[in-house]
Amino acid sequence: MPRVALTQAQREEQRLQDRAERLADGLAVYKRRHRLNNYALARAVGIGHETVSRLMAADRTVRLPLETAWRLEQIAKLDNEEGAI
Repeated sequence: MPRVALTQAQREEQRLQDRAERLADGLAVYKRRHRLNNYALARAVGIGHETVSRLMAADRTVRLPLETAWRLEQIAKLDNEEGAI
């Protein structure tokens, strides 16, 4: 199979999409493990339940404060690390 050279923009686009999907997967695991629904997760993080739904669908157009985004990433990462043990 021939190799295809991707442009820098295409690589960046794929990197962002992969990151959004990892966050969505991590939040799904967190929700399931802690038996939460979108409303409870939204209250815990301080965002709207609609925003949680969009994040779970790996929607990259969601705008969040940087601190909230970091908190969500920590939730997703920490829960995935627990499952790997």
